[in-house]
Amino acid sequence: MSIVFTKMSGSGNDFIIIDNREL
Repeated sequence: MSIVFTKMSGSGNDFIIIDNREL
């Protein structure tokens, strides 16, 4: 399963993708 975090900082969008396969 892959967890995607979307952070809105100012006028820029930061996408953080964390793949938890070993967990």
